This record gives sequence, structure tokens and C-alpha cells, in this order.
Amino acid sequence: MPVLGLDPTKDQLLSKLREFCTSPQRRPDDYVAVHFAGHGEVREATGEHVLLTAETNPADLASALRTEELARVLTDETPLRRILLMLDTCDSGSGGAQAAARAVTTDPSWKDAGRERGFVVLSSTQPYQLAEPGAFTRAFTEAVHSVATAGTLPDRLPLEAVVDVMYGRQDPETSTQQVVLDAVRLTGRLPAFLPNPRFSGTSTGIDAMLQLWAEQRTLREEEFRRELLTMHQEPFEPPTSCWKVKSFRRWSREG
Repeated sequence: MPVLGLDPTKDQLLSKLREFCTSPQRRPDDYVAVHFAGHGEVREATGEHVLLTAETNPADLASALRTEELARVLTDETPLRRILLMLDTCDSGSGGAQAAARAVTTDPSWKDAGRERGFVVLSSTQPYQLAEPGAFTRAFTEAVHSVATAGTLPDRLPLEAVVDVMYGRQDPETSTQQVVLDAVRLTGRLPAFLPNPRFSGTSTGIDAMLQLWAEQRTLREEEFRRELLTMHQEPFEPPTSCWKVKSFRRWSREG
């Protein structure tokens, strides 16, 4: 969608966004990405995450833009079915969850959407974390352009692979923020929002390596759930659907 420029007001942001989403040019197979970078905060009185636009009085957050309003504008009575909302604010993990929850209550026309659909929120921080200016943009850009995300064969990048790389490059000892991915209204995998900047249409050794790595990771996850997890669990008494771990061992991949 078009860039709104610096410091839009609440009304400018909502009206321009709504105008774009309801345009006769919009189609259900469009990929729509909205990126909001600015100030965000959680209201202590209500727990609502709000966005501080140009006219917001920090002492009166009751009048600020509720983050979930972006979901309403994007989904209510619009033809859009593939929506990516990126929030780069403090406490954005809270706002992302609230926006996703609001998107669940969309109008009934979503039932007619095809397989590749979904409302996805990528937040720059976990709830109650502060956002370092520029950190999310740098990490996202590096992940998109990294061969660890995908080689040259796929024309689109899986968003979950991008997030995986972003997490992998964070130092748990020094990192002050971690991204969060929320998704609702899915009918399968996440929509393929991101074009692959390395796409050439021909397979390389990197593609083969990444494919093998993905297959092995899937096998390890299945083995863990099927073998190791059940081996080290015991049921609660009286019986419930929950389990508690009875032992823990350090496993290595040596050999």
C-alpha cells in the first residue's frame, strides 16, 4: 500500500488505510502488507495496546488509536484475504495478539476465500518489551536477504523461515526484544507474502542443503514427540489430558 509519510494523525491513518482496502482495485488474491513503526504502549487501566499517532497526548491514552482498530479497518467488509500487519513498537506483542483476535471476528464472506488466506501479524517485540529503534527493520531485511532463509529456487519466501532466521541471529544474552508471529483465518500454510530476492528458477547446492535440513528437522520433531517425549512423561493423578515430565536428560547429536 502507499506510504503515508511521517507522523500521520489517527484519522489520517485510518481513513487512508480504509480507502486503500475498499478500493474497487482490491482483489481477494492481493497480498497486502502494512508496516507501522512508531510509539506503542499498553494502557494500565484496560490492558489495551494503543498506537501513539501525531496528535496523541501521552497523558491521555484513552483517546489513542487502539491497535486492534487496524484489523477492523483491514478486514471488515473488504475483499482482502491475505494480510500481513507488521508492528514495530514497544509492547507490540500485546498489540499483535489483540489485532489477531479482532480479525477472527471478520464478516462471514471470509468463508468463501480460497486455500491461501490469512491475517498475519509480525510484531517486533514480545509483550512488555521495549523496541530498539531500527532493530526490527535491520533484522527483517537481513533475514529476507539471507541464504539461510531460502536459496534461489523458490520464488517466494516462507514468512516462518524469515522469523526463524531472525531468532537464530539473536544473542539471548544481550537481545532485549524478540519477534512474535500471530496468525488467524488460515486454511493451510501462511500466505506467501514475500518475494525471494535470490530467485532464479534453477536449483543449486544451497537449495538441496536447505531442503535436506528442513526434512531432517521435521523428522527430529516427529521423533521427539513420538519417542522421547512419551518416554519421559507420566500422567497426573487423577487422569487428565495434561502430562508432567518425570525426567530430563541432555541429548547431543554427537556421532
